[in-house]
Order: sequence, then structure tokens, then C-alpha cells
Amino acid sequence: MFLRQSRIYHTARPEPATVTWGHEGDKTSMPVITLAKRLRRQALPILYRGERYECPACGSALRSFMAGGAKLPLFKEKKIIGAGYRQNNLCPSCWTTDRERLILAFMLARSVHVPAAGIILNIAPEPSLCRYFADQADVFHLRADLMRGNMSVIFDLQRMPLPDQSIDMVICNHVLEHVEDDRIAMAEILRVLKPGAAALLQAPIAAHEAETIEDPSVSDPAEREQRFGQDDHVRLYGQDYASRLRNAGFDLDCVKWTEQPELFGGAPERYGLNPEEILFLGKKPREAV
Repeated sequence: MFLRQSRIYHTARPEPATVTWGHEGDKTSMPVITLAKRLRRQALPILYRGERYECPACGSALRSFMAGGAKLPLFKEKKIIGAGYRQNNLCPSCWTTDRERLILAFMLARSVHVPAAGIILNIAPEPSLCRYFADQADVFHLRADLMRGNMSVIFDLQRMPLPDQSIDMVICNHVLEHVEDDRIAMAEILRVLKPGAAALLQAPIAAHEAETIEDPSVSDPAEREQRFGQDDHVRLYGQDYASRLRNAGFDLDCVKWTEQPELFGGAPERYGLNPEEILFLGKKPREAV
């Protein structure tokens, strides 16, 4: 399973108060909480307006991005890159995260050649990427997930119903940590790629762990959260993540965006990207594996 599931915590609470307006017998009501959230979201782009940063997803000029993310002790203990609470995480206008903006910046730089009418397989795509590819008339954006609606195709990443060597690029952004057998999923991604085609294979990485932490016997959501960082994660990748990708058959290029900032918004970190996050760009050898 590779669907990113939203966590909803249910607690006993009274019904929210409502505001009511209009004439008697013609009332429209809205929860005060809902109204407050709506007004806050409308005000945020104004409050954060500035010139230092730019969101590559919506084009907003900002004084900063918003901090955000989970605050589990595990994130600091293991120094997990690409997850947890961090500064400059969320765009106040379109709510894209820093890791989404990294993918968008990479695509805007045209760092990978995708032929005209090429197929880009995007697994569990974020809304910002869907909006971006909707404007790209020269490629077909194949949106895939296990359960989520409004996709091009629904499937399990471990068993993709796609022909061999049929895809020109794959984007798999923070998905493999959700998959029961990531080695099978990696092999499937390699199988469907055309020779020479590339895949962006991002995942949260524990900088303080040499090897990936995983235990198939752990199924309790609370224990998964404590050990892997999220209640639907089945592993926490360590510094061996790149080796796992290479062992799957990818020619791997670990791209440090800070070494070529002109392609990623320019200095000083105009897109608000995480300076510690790198891009894992795996290519299928031209001689098919």
C-alpha cells in the first residue's frame, strides 16, 4: 500500500458555535471555526508578502515561507531529512511543502529530458504537481494511487498493470516508506521505465542511521509512529537508501541542489528549499536490466 493517509484524531468536543445572518426564516449558518480558518487562509498570503522568497508552484513573492511539520522526538533524535517540523516548509498561498517545491524546481530546470508526448508516471501525486503538469501540453501526466480518487489509474505499486519499458519518467515522492516490500516496488519502477529514462525517488532519510530501520511485525499505528516517524510508515530509511536503489538496478545520481542553486531558484535559497535534502535520480541503464 502506498497511499498517504491523513491522520484524523477524534476527541469528544461540543459542536462548534455558528454565526447566523439573513432574515428570519432565511438563515445561513457556518461554524465559527470554519469561518475563522477560511479568513486566516485568506489573510496569510498578505501577511507573508515580501520579496526574499518565491514559490515556484504559485509564483507568490514572500518574506518567508511558514514553519510546519510534526514534532515527534524521533525526528530530532534520528535527524530525519525531509520530514518533521522545519522552517520554510509551507507556502502561505498554495500550501506546497518544501519537498514538493524541490520536485517542481527540478522539473522547471528541465534537468531530465522527456520526449514530446512522453508519459510521466506520478505516484501519489501532490496537488501542486498535478496543477503544474496540467499546463504541460507536451507530456501526458499519468496520476496513480492505490485508493485515492481522481487518478488516471488505481494500482498497487508492487504490482503495476503497465507494460514493460512504457514510461518516460517516474516521480515517486515520499512513497516507498509506505510500501510493504520496497524492493519489489523499486523493481517494478525499473521495469516500466524505458531504457535511459529517469525516476525521482524521494524518501525521508535518517541522517544518524547507517542502515534502514524496518520490522514487518510492527502493525500498530502508534508503534509505527514512534519507530518510523508516521503511523502508516513501515520503515525509516538510513544512509543505505542510495545503496538499496543501486542494488535494485538503477544508475543513481545523488543531486545536491545547493551545488547548483541557479537551477533551483538561485541564492539565497529563493524557493525555501531544505539545504540538507538531496534528489535521488535513478536512471534505467540503456541496456535493459
